[in-house]
Order: sequence, then C-alpha cells, then structure tokens
Amino acid sequence: MDGNVEREWFSVIVEVTGDGAAELVADAAWTLGAPAVEERVGPQGAISVVTGFADAATAHRLVEEVRTRSLGTARVETVTDLGLDAWRAHARPESAPPFVVVPAWLDPSDLPGVPLLIDPGHTFGSGSHPTTRLVLSRLATLLQSAGSAPHRVLDVGCGSGVLAVGAALLGASAVGIDIDPGAGPATLANAELNGVADRVTFDPRPLADLAAHVRRGRCGEGFEVVVANLLAPVITELADDLFEVTAPNGFLVLSGLLADRWRATVDALPTGRRVIHVDREADWVAVTLG
Repeated sequence: MDGNVEREWFSVIVEVTGDGAAELVADAAWTLGAPAVEERVGPQGAISVVTGFADAATAHRLVEEVRTRSLGTARVETVTDLGLDAWRAHARPESAPPFVVVPAWLDPSDLPGVPLLIDPGHTFGSGSHPTTRLVLSRLATLLQSAGSAPHRVLDVGCGSGVLAVGAALLGASAVGIDIDPGAGPATLANAELNGVADRVTFDPRPLADLAAHVRRGRCGEGFEVVVANLLAPVITELADDLFEVTAPNGFLVLSGLLADRWRATVDALPTGRRVIHVDREADWVAVTLG
C-alpha cells in the first residue's frame, strides 16, 4: 500500500455550555479512544473541545453523547490524514513539577523544570491533560521521598509512556503496558528520546496476565509504585489486578477521575488500602492509595 495515500479523519468540534462541560466532553472522548483532546478558548471566553477519530461511527457516538447529556453543540468535520496531527501546531510545554513536559518538536531550552520530551504519535499521552500532570508530580514525590534505592514502577495504560519515562528520569526502572498497539513503539521511542531507554521496557501482556505472574511469585512481590491514569469505569474493572501488581508496602496512584465523583470509585475498590493523598487540578483528581 502506498504510504502517502490520504485517509479520512473525522474531527469532532464541541462548543460546550455550562460549568464542567468541557471536562465531561473530554472524559467521553477519552472513553471512546480519542488519541488527543484539545480545549480552545475563543472570543468572550467561549470554550470548544476538539478531538477526532479514525472512523465516522465513533465520531458520531461522541456527538450523540454530547446531545444526550446536554453538554453543548457538536459537529463532525471530515478531513484528511493531515488533520490527525493538526493539534501539534497548538501544543505547548506543560508544567508538572519537577518536570516540564515538552512536545518533542519544540525547543526545551530555558524552560523551568526537568525537561520531559514527548511525541505521542497517535497514542494517548501528550502530557497536556491535568490528570497526567497530577500523576507526574505525585510520582516524583513518592520516588524522591523513598531515598536513593532503585524502584520498580508500572505504568498501566501507558499510551505514549509519559509516566514511565518520567519515572525513569527520576532513577526508577519502569514498565509500561497498554492494549493500544501503538503504545509500545511510542513508549520506547520516547524513552530513547529522553536518554532512559535502558530503564524503560514495554510489556505486551494484559494486566491480568501480569497480575497472575505476581501471584505465582514470578515478578517478586509486585511494583513499588503503580500508576493508572485511566477512567473510572476502567479502574473499577481492573481494580483486583491493580491491587495485585502493587507491592504490599507500595503505592497505587489512580487518576482520570473527576473531582466530584472520585470517592464513589474508590469506595467500590477492594479493601486493604487506604487513601493517603488526593491531588486536584481543575475538575480532576489523582488519588494515591497506600
């Protein structure tokens, strides 16, 4: 097949209405597998959420979700392959202390913080979403407070590998897992880009298989830190395995949770771990269990 053949891309533009609507639209888009979500502020503060999908049916599912939940007005625009990467022109560095997440095509010079260069390709994880920044900062706190000993970190749903790479930049040994076939190449490429390829690996196995290996003692007692920047329904579905792969004295950081709903999600998780910290940015939180 000719690699230059243009494919159709179905861009969804949502003009949101009401407080918190932009976050809810973004939440719905991530759930449907959007590779990127951009929030734009227009004249008089009007907010639009822009995302897209490779198939028309999924794009129209998001439109229907927006209409059903009265989150705003939505439309679908058909563009070519080039539209898939149009968001790159609007990308900017994002602060996630001690890191600054920098799109790989921008100059990281003179930026405050530890540069974390990311090119997500067509996977989830540009570092622009609040949940990613929350987890990065909490990950840094956990690893830096644990001393100089090497630590093993598992990034569940790693996407571009931004969290795994961040952990490696802090000296940890990190493993990424994800069901997205593009996640492995993206994670390893970003590890190479940041000079930590020797400390980042990608495991193609499902989380359930990894949990089974931990139960059988083939992966030690699990990982000292497990991060899962997913969505509430996915976290609930994977809860038993997430707990299994976290070492007994380790930490589990959950994000992708809305600030007004996280408690219900955590209350539905297995017993045995307690909430030790809740980080919040805008309408999103990252919850750390210990």
